[in-house]
Amino acid sequence: KDISPKFNATTWKMGLDWHLLDDQMTVRATRSRDIRAPSLIELFNARVVNPAGVTDVHTNITASAPFITDPNPNLKPEEADTWTAGVVLRPQAIPNFSVAIDWYQLRINNAITTLQGQNVTVQTLCETSNGTSPYCALIERPFPFSDRSAANFVTAFYSKPLNAQVTYTRGIDFEANYSHALAGGQFSARALVAYQRELATRQIPELPRFDAAGVVGLPRTRATLFLKYKRGLNAIDIQQRWSSGVWWQVDRSLAFSEPAIGSKTYTAMTLTRDWPEKNTQFYFSVNNLFDKQPTPYGAIGGPAGVPGLFGGYIPGEDLLGRYFTVGLRYRAK
Repeated sequence: KDISPKFNATTWKMGLDWHLLDDQMTVRATRSRDIRAPSLIELFNARVVNPAGVTDVHTNITASAPFITDPNPNLKPEEADTWTAGVVLRPQAIPNFSVAIDWYQLRINNAITTLQGQNVTVQTLCETSNGTSPYCALIERPFPFSDRSAANFVTAFYSKPLNAQVTYTRGIDFEANYSHALAGGQFSARALVAYQRELATRQIPELPRFDAAGVVGLPRTRATLFLKYKRGLNAIDIQQRWSSGVWWQVDRSLAFSEPAIGSKTYTAMTLTRDWPEKNTQFYFSVNNLFDKQPTPYGAIGGPAGVPGLFGGYIPGEDLLGRYFTVGLRYRAK
């Protein structure tokens, strides 16, 4: 029997690349329909059964029940509508300088998300519909829905992937480059800025829409500046990273006694010395030059709540503090 997945999906892409003013300006844009096919695990993974304690909203009883994780062979590909537009400037009046600004917008429809019958929100949706919601299929009982006695306590909660989620994001990317002879050497600079205005997700139509942009681990703005000066056989590189402040949790309705987490800046510096006759380069690096300490952050839920395990700091922050690296690079002829 052939159980291989079969999908009917159409993808396409259109692009514009327009050079103006003797190539001093380039206008570019794309529009595309993209897909992601469900993985074999999402389609055909083996069933997993784990009993665990739960509160059954229907009977108001707290007890142990089987949690059954199933695949879903009926999944369809995710579909994304993507727009990008940007401009690149290379003015002749400023040699060795260029700047690029690009805007993007992406919406993923029918995104694959995992719904769990034991989730309080899913149970509530089933209760509100008086047992008619399609999400009630994730909750199994021995008797009809109308029976709210202890005898009708749930016999199994199901968890499976569904094409139900919608994700939307938009933002702007910026890049600038410049180089120039300076004091007998060569100076170069590069700046990268990424601004993600929105990263919104609605897991199912009945649930609220949450915007994760500007939340822990996902700052709205990130910037990196690269500076380099090389004279003769010696060079110095400086890298400056900055990220904007973030909020504690994606649900903005939650109140925290602590203020929002402030922005972070990290500086790294590398000194190099070349020995061309030996095909060797010596380097000395200092990372987190000013020894910025990470922000303590206690995640909640599952293994994240186990003391001493799974972090305790914000993703993306430097956990080591200032540290040094010394080494040699050799290139064989």
